[in-house]
Amino acid sequence: MGLIETIQSLFGGQPAGASVQRDTNRTYIVDGDSIYEGRGNAGPAERAALLQRMAAFAAREKIQLQLVMSGRPLREAAHGDEVNGTSVYYAEQGGGMADQVAQLAQKTARAVVITSSREVEQKVSALGARL
Repeated sequence: MGLIETIQSLFGGQPAGASVQRDTNRTYIVDGDSIYEGRGNAGPAERAALLQRMAAFAAREKIQLQLVMSGRPLREAAHGDEVNGTSVYYAEQGGGMADQVAQLAQKTARAVVITSSREVEQKVSALGARL
């Protein structure tokens, strides 16, 4: 199961109109690099497409989502910008993926971090955030 499917399963895999209880007071922080794990580095077009897909998903599910990607900021969205309700951050701007995700988790009340990276998981767990 891919990361997107895993994220969808957290919400019952049903559209937002379905009668599923969602905790809309949580903020989901997604390690965008985990989605491309094993496929090499994603280029700007792939990262822009990921941002659009995640923003559409968050809007449909009516959740707060923060997407963290490595590399330089996209032309379409600078570090900290919001795209259709999804905030986007870049690891290059914050030291590294684990550091950037941990920093966001520390600042964000009721954060849930979604990652497949052991380094990110360990750093975030040490802060007491939910994975």
